[in-house]
Amino acid sequence: MATKTVTQIKPLPLVLNLGYKATNASVFGLAGNAPAYKGRLFGAAAFVVKGPAKSQLIFGSEFAQQPREVQNLPGAIVPTTITYAARIVPLPERAKFNIDFGVAQAAGWILPA
Repeated sequence: MATKTVTQIKPLPLVLNLGYKATNASVFGLAGNAPAYKGRLFGAAAFVVKGPAKSQLIFGSEFAQQPREVQNLPGAIVPTTITYAARIVPLPERAKFNIDFGVAQAAGWILPA
């Protein structure tokens, strides 16, 4: 796993990460297990912008490669999982809560019928 924070662009700080894992869990175990462990990449990127009333808005996306096959489910092909997220930090210096929104594009259509 590697993480890099890029602050050279003052109005738009970025956080990037990239990692590699060995797994047999298809869609994080929700779709089942793959026939064998496989190496898969995962990573994310996010940036922070100033919002109204001293708030901060954080936008990001992540991906996680999945093992392509699912054990005992012949013909299934599992695509890469992609997630999109947004976080609102109302007052960063006194934040006791954040407001999060997210959506994941997980599995989708893996088999006909």
